[in-house]
Amino acid sequence: MQSDLIKKRIIGNLIGEVVELDASSLEIVGHSLIELLEENRLIHHGINKEYRPVGYTIDTFSQDFMIAGEYSAEKEYFHGKVSKASAGQDTEGAIPEAPVTTYAKIENDIQHVLDHSAGKLPQKIYLICSQEEPESFRAKFNSTAIAQEHRERLNILDARELARLIFEFSTQNQTAAAFYTSFFPGFSQDLDNYAYYGRAPASCENHVSDAAMVVAIRDHFGQGNRVCLLTGISGSGKTQATIDYLHQEGTRYENYLWISGGDWKPDSSLSSVQRVRGGVAVNVAGIFNNYKTLLVIDSLERELVENSLDDLSKGFERGGHVIVTSQLNPASKSVLHMPTVSTEVAAAILGEDSNKLSVIAAKFIEACRFSPLILATVRKLVEAENVPREEVYEEILAEPQVISDSNGAAIMGNILQRLDSRYLIGLQKIANSGSFSNDSKFLGHFLGHAVKSHLQRLSILKPAVAPGLLSVHDLICQAVRDKLDAESIASAVSQYVEKHSGEMIPSVIRQIHLCASQLTESYKRRQIQQPDWLTYALLQLDSGRTLVQDQELHRRSIHSGAPLQELLCVIDAQEAFAYSLDHDERLKYFSVLAEEYGKAQQGDPTSEVNLELLHHTGKALRRCGRFDEALSCFQKLLEIRPEWHATYLQIAHMGTHNGADESIKMAGAHAMQTLVDRVITAPWDVPLRVSLASVARLRSYRKVANEAVSNIEQVQALADVIALSALEGLDQFYEAYLSFTSIFAYQHPEICVALAEGFPEILSMPPELVDKGQWVSACESLGNTAVAAGNAGKTDLRDRITAAGVAFATALGSKSGVRSYDARAIAKMFLFAGMSAEALDTILKIPLEVLNRDHWLLYRKAEAELGVGKLEDGLNSAERALVLARDDRKGLERIASYHDLLSKCHEALGATEAAIAQTEAALEACQAGKYKNALAGRLEELKRR
Repeated sequence: MQSDLIKKRIIGNLIGEVVELDASSLEIVGHSLIELLEENRLIHHGINKEYRPVGYTIDTFSQDFMIAGEYSAEKEYFHGKVSKASAGQDTEGAIPEAPVTTYAKIENDIQHVLDHSAGKLPQKIYLICSQEEPESFRAKFNSTAIAQEHRERLNILDARELARLIFEFSTQNQTAAAFYTSFFPGFSQDLDNYAYYGRAPASCENHVSDAAMVVAIRDHFGQGNRVCLLTGISGSGKTQATIDYLHQEGTRYENYLWISGGDWKPDSSLSSVQRVRGGVAVNVAGIFNNYKTLLVIDSLERELVENSLDDLSKGFERGGHVIVTSQLNPASKSVLHMPTVSTEVAAAILGEDSNKLSVIAAKFIEACRFSPLILATVRKLVEAENVPREEVYEEILAEPQVISDSNGAAIMGNILQRLDSRYLIGLQKIANSGSFSNDSKFLGHFLGHAVKSHLQRLSILKPAVAPGLLSVHDLICQAVRDKLDAESIASAVSQYVEKHSGEMIPSVIRQIHLCASQLTESYKRRQIQQPDWLTYALLQLDSGRTLVQDQELHRRSIHSGAPLQELLCVIDAQEAFAYSLDHDERLKYFSVLAEEYGKAQQGDPTSEVNLELLHHTGKALRRCGRFDEALSCFQKLLEIRPEWHATYLQIAHMGTHNGADESIKMAGAHAMQTLVDRVITAPWDVPLRVSLASVARLRSYRKVANEAVSNIEQVQALADVIALSALEGLDQFYEAYLSFTSIFAYQHPEICVALAEGFPEILSMPPELVDKGQWVSACESLGNTAVAAGNAGKTDLRDRITAAGVAFATALGSKSGVRSYDARAIAKMFLFAGMSAEALDTILKIPLEVLNRDHWLLYRKAEAELGVGKLEDGLNSAERALVLARDDRKGLERIASYHDLLSKCHEALGATEAAIAQTEAALEACQAGKYKNALAGRLEELKRR
């Protein structure tokens, strides 16, 4: 499963790189793809000898002109213009013509090919664009006259389809891979790191492994050391040596975990490592102690206190090891010093033949082999910038004060001065910002896509551990920094939030977390002003909310003409304030807000501000129970923006509310079906948080869920959403995971088990590191997964997950005022763990008048009573549960299990005939599937007694 997930993730990243292609590169890449698709050499006239696009000719064509191709990097390529109706304006009674959508660039490209055909129409016309095709494009374009006339020969490929084809050809053909990776540096690094994607950083390009270093680490552990503190100066190759050890020795471990030293805050436990990219914490100690794990703490630049790893003792007993890389050099038996690389290895890194070194090359290697990073940077600069090697060597060696610099910063600075000024300025912007790891898409905005791409090709910008992040080595930043400037990147983040109209897509929220200190510093330094995009960015952080609370934004009124950023800040603050009120006051408050948002809408109904107001009017109406009005708002919004998936989610949410009538429930079911279809067929079109929330709500729509159960490909697509959220570290993981496991764990246990095996970081989380609102979801989802693991015969995994689930059940049970729903989840977990007495104690905390009306809870009570030997009590509880379940539509859906429980109660009391009768009733009420097969087997067993 992880392999498919990583494939999707890499293709998703590649889509972003395709979108950034310049027109000339698109021509070259597109021409190559058409040749591979057609398995034929084609003529390419779309660019001249200076590699600039040219006009007046077909870009790509075959000798017989049966195949033609045209390329475009225009951002508005897929966005047509709607002509206004004209007929009927002068003639009374005439029927007005419907508005017509035209696509000027596409139609021009098609006509261009036709004009050159001289009457001999090509069999295939490829139209290739580097932009992403909107979901509404095909239906509109297919209705145009030119599309209907030429539909048999048109092949329109957008960024997504190009990325998919590039991935497929690259993984099938080494020549194709070498070609495409030269255009897409991120794709190149993702392919190289495929087996470790998202869990360990990629090796540097042209990295040369030093076998002696791997042996040294292995011997260090072989001598009984549990910790290897790998020390050396910045750029000496510590991280690369650790990557080599992981690649070569990783099979000796059950699991590996790679964290940054910056993730592990001083005076904090390894049970609460918070990834700097945002999202949930990582329970390092829990994972290490449950699996034989290799833990890497990369670049820990503080002293490793002797007892700081004490909470890893169980993991050490399992055979786990820890590698810590650091520039510090303490006196400790755990220390292993990075040796200076040999002349042979240094020459290989530099791209020289160690047997044919010139005098000047030999001197340069001797002076710089203390830093593989310097050697690798020189090589990339020479190869990418066509700088003469010997010239670089001589320039460095000619300056003794540069050579004498002990950490290599002066040498690196001298080398990087040879960069084109555009790239050097871009690199300095990162170095001066103080944020050396940044979101990949944000860097395209911050530096410009061409600069970002070039720095990637030079391996100066490299993938970090977390997917979607690019980092610059601290030695490089030290070498080019000329001043610290948090303001520049804070301003860029604000502009990035504005560019996305405040939508908190993963890229935006990740960058806000990465630059939290810079945003805070910028906010504190400025004078008080109107709420802006910086304010809105800070409101996405817990620390930021505290920082801006003095503005009392929730007290501001929404007024017409307010800029979008102020509107979003005030609405965000108002919604947060609403949840500090009691239930009745909150309903009144949202009702007032709905009126206020509605009155503020003015002018063009399709403006960004009015659309946001309409969206939040609908949300406020939903929250105060005015469902019909809310639905009307959401439907208006979807007429204008059918691609706003969050609006479908609001309708689906509304359909699950108490008090929703049948029409609202039907609208909710339709919205949920639409979301599920889109998540399955076009996952990259739906924001990940919306996809995750859709899966979380799915179990409330049993009919939609049941349709998915029968299709393993659809189930796997939904599982990928869960897995992606774990990879991103989204905090809604457990709610969606619970919904998924409750629907699919029985019919598809292998998929649920694969999720648990693939992401132990999430499933090993202790309750104190999970939001309390997610504890019930965590408890129940872990219970479902433990059952699936047991059914799959994976007892060790089952026991690990069970222990984690019991921790949540115990934490929930210790809370005062346990709700009936919580008690069901707690009891279910305890019962699976064989803790019937604890399950019964939890259930008996529920008031008797509530307990005797809840068939779900009575069902668990009966199981618990059987478990502690109270057989008559168990039978009475089971009988009462069955009676109540028959009067509940949702209970009727699972009535077979109630008969099955009664059968087990009778069996325990020795009443075999009654047990057989209840099993037969269960079979009669059960639909085909695994459960029915299990019941049939049980009936046969009872009859044999």
